Amino acid sequence: MAKAQSAQAFRIKYDGKAGSSIAPGPELWPEQLEDLQRLVKDSRSYAPELGPKACIPKPGFLIRFSTLSGKKADLEICLECDEASLHPTAVAVGQGPWQNIDPIHNQLVILAKELFTQDDEIQSLENN
Repeated sequence: MAKAQSAQAFRIKYDGKAGSSIAPGPELWPEQLEDLQRLVKDSRSYAPELGPKACIPKPGFLIRFSTLSGKKADLEICLECDEASLHPTAVAVGQGPWQNIDPIHNQLVILAKELFTQDDEIQSLENN
């Protein structure tokens, strides 16, 4: 992820049953990619001391990082639970190891709104 040269956003929506759909979104701008890489690498972005959350994360979007050599990793983001999971793309949506991202909620809301400008649900997200 730290060596990613590009990243693309994907919107995840749930059908109210057990399924979800993933729709491709925009490529991140170089500045967005750099900011997100910095946040993900910074240990202050996580709050493990708060312990596990009682919710089951349903990520609303993911960022797929790609390197020049073709390696890919997904960062799933649930802004309802404020949890994220970074894992290889082969892991199914919602199945990765989750980490508390309370400290960077506001930065991720801003990013989501920049990426999904026409999505009413994303645009209605609030900062803490």
